[in-house]
Amino acid sequence: MLQQTQVPRVVPRWEAFLDRFPTAAVCAAAPVGDVVRAWEGLGYNRRAVDLHWAAAVVVERHGGQLPGDLAALLALPGIGPYTARAVLVFAFEQDVGLVDTNAGRF
Repeated sequence: MLQQTQVPRVVPRWEAFLDRFPTAAVCAAAPVGDVVRAWEGLGYNRRAVDLHWAAAVVVERHGGQLPGDLAALLALPGIGPYTARAVLVFAFEQDVGLVDTNAGRF
């Protein structure tokens, strides 16, 4: 949700989203339209569609648990190199390289 969206706009939507879809299984089982409607107001609705699809893959291939390895994360719909590494750093406390796009280039 934070891709291209400011934190103050995301926080209330994130909390409401988690209330509605507390697990990957609940998100995957919901109609994609429900996920997109819960995303409304954040823009880039394709991200909601990818999230719904990724939730289904997580349930099907990983038993509903987000995988903790780079290759498996990169195989999820809508997950690119930065997001995959951010998940490894912040969710799994792995020591992997992560450079934010806002970092200066020298």
